[in-house]
Amino acid sequence: MRASAAILLAASWLSPSYAAGAPSVSIGYAAEDYSFANSGALRTVEGRAPFGAWTAMARADSLRRFGQSDQEGAAGVAWKGEGQGASLWLGGTPAADILPRAYAEAAYDRALRRGLYLEAAARVSDYVPAKVYGGSLAVFWQVLPTLELTGRVGQTQTRFRAAGDKSYPGFLAKAKLGSSEGRAWTGVSYGSYKEAFEAGAPGGTGAFSAGVYGLEAGARLLPGLTMRAGFEYEDRDNGTFVRRWTLGAGWDF
Repeated sequence: MRASAAILLAASWLSPSYAAGAPSVSIGYAAEDYSFANSGALRTVEGRAPFGAWTAMARADSLRRFGQSDQEGAAGVAWKGEGQGASLWLGGTPAADILPRAYAEAAYDRALRRGLYLEAAARVSDYVPAKVYGGSLAVFWQVLPTLELTGRVGQTQTRFRAAGDKSYPGFLAKAKLGSSEGRAWTGVSYGSYKEAFEAGAPGGTGAFSAGVYGLEAGARLLPGLTMRAGFEYEDRDNGTFVRRWTLGAGWDF
């Protein structure tokens, strides 16, 4: 499921600027290399259209993993006010095998002072084997015009349909260094989470802990066109690992 990581490590929607900017379209591709299984891939297309303080959002995902493939869609809305903002996503696909059959994501941020934001986020996902509830609290700090620091802590509860409930914490720390004009940036991150899964006899569960090391870089190549690339290495305590390579592009109209 990788649901525990979703609220902490792979949530591009969690940003204090979700409703800002011009109409945009972005595409993303992530290649996954599992040490214990076949490779996988995630493709994403997202569009945003602002209307004053509000922004309408739509997203489509296609995931291939462990010999299975799923597609799902989502729609969302964001609001940006004076020193605060909020967003909501609703999505899923009823016939999903590896993606959630339904999910909801919500976030609210508030500026504590110039360059310092506090954000609360929550997510509920309905997977085939379990329902997963997650929440996180994050701080975004623009230390310098060229340096931004992010810290996020969260908690995820997995409610298995045929086993007991499991609850684990996680965290993410990230530093982003960019040019003063915002035309190029690079970032490093480290996160940790623990995830439960069904194993053994009926009603039995297992769990693994993972540390995730990340690198990313991006640049505004042309007016309105931004490119980004990244790499993640996920080291699990059960002797396995996952490597991920990401590419993305965004157009502002």
